[in-house]
Amino acid sequence: MKGWVKLHRRSIKNGWLKNHKLWTLWTYCLMRASGIETQEIEAYSQVKLRRGQFIFGLKRASRDLGMSLQSTRTCIKILESRGNINKQSNNQFSVITVLNYNSYNPLKNKTNTLSNKRLTCAQHTGNNMKERLKKDKERLKKKTGTSFAEVPSYGPRGLPQSVKDIIAANK
Repeated sequence: MKGWVKLHRRSIKNGWLKNHKLWTLWTYCLMRASGIETQEIEAYSQVKLRRGQFIFGLKRASRDLGMSLQSTRTCIKILESRGNINKQSNNQFSVITVLNYNSYNPLKNKTNTLSNKRLTCAQHTGNNMKERLKKDKERLKKKTGTSFAEVPSYGPRGLPQSVKDIIAANK
């Protein structure tokens, strides 16, 4: 799995860090939850998982977390009773849903997709440079009463030096 999840500071106020097993299982649930809709094969059947869901097995979770079966079962019940997860079981496996999953792993902004990232970066660079030059001209005119046309010194690539250098040179 790829990506990240957000952990809210209210977890400290809720006292979750004091119960290490509960905290461990909660973060395990957040990290195991699917970030996208997907289908998995479990026990010879295809299972459709929505965002925030994952297939849960008590033995595997206990082994992954280094906890006893009883501790894992108890922490699952606590998370269910507090309204953090919902567990749907059959005789072969369980599907756990992290409730309010979008608050822990929000959807990415669709306007900044990979396909337009390069173009957007290039546009921002050009726009930022134009804006910076415009602001530099205004600052120079206010501080020294001089415009760029009157300043003989230019930096690399024929661009005016920074306002700081020009002002220092005019003092």
